Amino acid sequence: MKGVKNTWVYFGLTGNQGTCAGYLNGVNIGTGSGLSSYSDRNEAIGRDRSDNGSNAGTGLNGSIDDVRVYHRALFATEVQALYNLGQ
Repeated sequence: MKGVKNTWVYFGLTGNQGTCAGYLNGVNIGTGSGLSSYSDRNEAIGRDRSDNGSNAGTGLNGSIDDVRVYHRALFATEVQALYNLGQ
């Protein structure tokens, strides 16, 4: 999230094989094609693997707190409720 400095933000990503949506501070910031399965890959939160899936990429210059993984895609209202928990 370029341009966000020196402040905590809430970022959420939800989706399935068909569609996905990103949220910043509880507000939808965009949608895209579906999420892929990463069960056979070495993925990491906070690292950009933009070099064709290799280990080269940009690391997160910051901190991550309260990571949550759910077994289903969340609705927009659920993402907003999770953001409101921290307010």
